[in-house]
Amino acid sequence: MLIRVKENNTVSVVIGKEFDANRTFIELKDVSIDLSELGSLFVTGLAGSGKTTILHRIISSILQANKTDLQLVLAENFLCEFSVYENQNCVQQPIVDNAIDFIKTLKAAVVELQSRLQYPDKTYGNYILIVDKFDDFVEQVRYSGNLLEYIYSLLYQLITQGKLVNMFVILSSGASKGVFNGQLQSVMQNRIVCLAETKGQENDSIIKETLGATQDCSFMSANDMLAYFRTENRIIPIKSLKS
Repeated sequence: MLIRVKENNTVSVVIGKEFDANRTFIELKDVSIDLSELGSLFVTGLAGSGKTTILHRIISSILQANKTDLQLVLAENFLCEFSVYENQNCVQQPIVDNAIDFIKTLKAAVVELQSRLQYPDKTYGNYILIVDKFDDFVEQVRYSGNLLEYIYSLLYQLITQGKLVNMFVILSSGASKGVFNGQLQSVMQNRIVCLAETKGQENDSIIKETLGATQDCSFMSANDMLAYFRTENRIIPIKSLKS
C-alpha cells in the first residue's frame, strides 16, 4: 500500500491499477483516492464485492499516517467490521452502531461544519466521516416519519460544504434500491462500483444506477472496480489490489 501525506495533512491511498485502453492489466498507473481533492466518495456493490475492504484500506492508511489534527468518525450497523478501530486516539468513541446515534452524529457534524464556515480562512484539522453499510441505517428509519429525509438533508450539507473546511464524507452501501437517491446523486459525484463474482443483470443494474451508464465488464474479475471521479471526468476500470 502506498501512502502519501500531503501538505494539508490529508492522505492519498492507492486502491488499484488502471486497465489500459486494450482492456488488459498493466502495472503502470496507480489509481488513488485523495480526500482533499474528492471531498466525498460513494462506494457500492453487491455482497462480497469488496466495499468494506476499500474502507479498511482508507482507514488503515489514515491511522498509519499518524495524523495529530484528525477526527475520524466511524459508523457501521452492529459493529461487524469497525470494532477493530476502537480505542484508537483519533477515532471518535464510541463507534456509531445504530440509526439514532447516527443521526446524532450527523447533527453534531453539521454544527461543527457551521462553526467552521463562520471562519473559512482558518486552518482546520480534518474531520472524516466513514460510514459502512449505509443502507442498513436507511432501512432502520425508512418508515419513521421524516427521519430518512432528515438524514439525507444533513449529509447534503456536509457533502456540499464540508470540503471548504476540511470535512469529508465516505459512504459505503449495498445495492439496496433507492439508497443512492437523487439528492445524493446530484452532489456525491465521486463513485466506485465494486464488481461481485456474479456477473450479468445485478452488476449491470447497480452500475447504471450509480454511474449513470452501461459498461462492458467482460474483461474484469470479481472485486475489480469501476470508478468515476469528477477530477477525471471518465469511468475508470480498476484492477483491485490484493488484500
